[in-house]
Amino acid sequence: MGLNDSTVRELLIKLEDYGYIEQVGHNRYTIFDPIVANVFIDV
Repeated sequence: MGLNDSTVRELLIKLEDYGYIEQVGHNRYTIFDPIVANVFIDV
């Protein structure tokens, strides 16, 4: 997609601020939605 690391990190931070995802590890986020359980985003 051509996104660089800083763009992806900024997007993840915004999603976390809005409550859509939650950081669960150093470079791992989970989608904060009980319907879509156990979905992880590794960066």
